[in-house]
Amino acid sequence: MAQESAGGAGEMERGTGRVTDAIVQVSATSEETSASAEEVSASTHELSTQSGDLAATARKMKELAEALGQSTARFKLA
Repeated sequence: MAQESAGGAGEMERGTGRVTDAIVQVSATSEETSASAEEVSASTHELSTQSGDLAATARKMKELAEALGQSTARFKLA
């Protein structure tokens, strides 16, 4: 009976060790996922900023093209 109890305790200890290892792995994966999410968020913010800058540049180019068109409209080719 004592050997069975000792064997059961050893099996329980090994099971506890496996559960602890699994928890550590889940924790590490969770940290990696969190870091990846932060990187994606930062990249998204940067792309959003760049898109806004690009839109502003496009508007300015349109304004310049219209001004150039008005400036050159008075010239006539013979």
